[in-house]
Amino acid sequence: MSVSTSENSSIALLGGGSDYKIPRITLSISGLVLLFTVSALEIPSLLNLLSFNYEAILDRGEYWRLITGHLTHSSWDHLFWDWITFTAAGCYLEYHSRKILLTGLLVCTSALNLFLLSPLSDIAAYTGISGTVYTLITLTAFLWARLNKQRYGQLIAYLPLVLIVGKTALELLSGTAVFMNDGWQVYYPAHLVGLFTAFVIYFSMRPGKD
Repeated sequence: MSVSTSENSSIALLGGGSDYKIPRITLSISGLVLLFTVSALEIPSLLNLLSFNYEAILDRGEYWRLITGHLTHSSWDHLFWDWITFTAAGCYLEYHSRKILLTGLLVCTSALNLFLLSPLSDIAAYTGISGTVYTLITLTAFLWARLNKQRYGQLIAYLPLVLIVGKTALELLSGTAVFMNDGWQVYYPAHLVGLFTAFVIYFSMRPGKD
């Protein structure tokens, strides 16, 4: 893939480039997701210990759940879809911009925790990395469009981003998952938080106008 001078400078300003060949951050987190989820599914008592739980965090001070709740999944299907998507998007972002990846991970995890602990959330327990996945795939779509709009045209370049936004809106309005969700209940507001976080991050870090 050829990249124009302006696109190279954009990626450099965003903190990226091709210096990071091995996506160590993404692969490390993907490994932790597998470790926590496989352990929790094989030992059911661990699922209760690791999941995000409102009362356990606020009343009993079990703050590790703010991290492990996002790394643990409640079914094999839940793990499969989240793990595949997280790993693919994370590797793409880390190759082009480790700064964007780290910002997405930290800001989205913090935003999700604040949302889940706030009165805006109506659930007491939560598991899964799908909210963070939405941040990463949206940032990936933004970055892919920026790198490829001259090659493919804006219509094609921004099509993945449009599809992500459309899928999120459709699921929120219908309350039904576009893809399979056997074995777990999808919490669509977490997807919306992830999507919104990605927009904030991208337009905050974007080096000038397209």
